[in-house]
Amino acid sequence: MALVLICASSFVVYKLLYKEESIKERVDTLKDLKQKVHKYSGVEPEIYMEYLSKLKLAQRLEHSPRVAQQYLIEALDRLEDLGLYGETRNLGIQDEIHQLSNTIGYTFEKRLMDNAINNNEVFHPKYLNKRIY
Repeated sequence: MALVLICASSFVVYKLLYKEESIKERVDTLKDLKQKVHKYSGVEPEIYMEYLSKLKLAQRLEHSPRVAQQYLIEALDRLEDLGLYGETRNLGIQDEIHQLSNTIGYTFEKRLMDNAINNNEVFHPKYLNKRIY
């Protein structure tokens, strides 16, 4: 009886301490957002490729939240630059790109926050702090 109680309580503690998200949810959300940004890749292809490479680096280094956050911020800065290039050509896409940038930042930092919690690391989000509930 005591063994069952110990197993049940350790399972409950594990579920409370470690936040998990299904792999399908992780991939689908970010993949959908990257596809929405892809339609702006023709505005300035070099800037778009820099954004994409930095975002991929952030995804690869997701287990290290501080480093991944740095690459995420650089990627989203490049995405914002893409919106500025669109404004100089009167395409009117800056607001849409800004909204996508904030959504990607929020989504990815949420994942980084979960990883930091699971690794008992301190994490200071940039985009999660801007979000108004």
